Amino acid sequence: MNLKSLTLVATAVVAALALAACSESTVSSDELSAQVESSLEESVGAPLETVDCPEVTAEVGETFTCDAAEPNGNEIVIEGEITEVDPDTDRVNFNVEVVSS
Repeated sequence: MNLKSLTLVATAVVAALALAACSESTVSSDELSAQVESSLEESVGAPLETVDCPEVTAEVGETFTCDAAEPNGNEIVIEGEITEVDPDTDRVNFNVEVVSS
């Protein structure tokens, strides 16, 4: 399936937070990339070749942009926002949306 004309909102959970040097909780680039990829693949039933997301502060309202590619080489831009942070369980919920392809 081609994500070219797809506008999608998916929710995923990141289970582990890493602590940054300044004592702020962050979600690592690798963990966020893996969770965004998994969430989108489950939502649309199509694989992605790559997903590259930045490290983000685990704070409600924090936004991020990820770059991805489909196996056919089509490039995709994904925007996301942290929607919930549970400090007791180190779980972060976020929404993502494919904004261009």
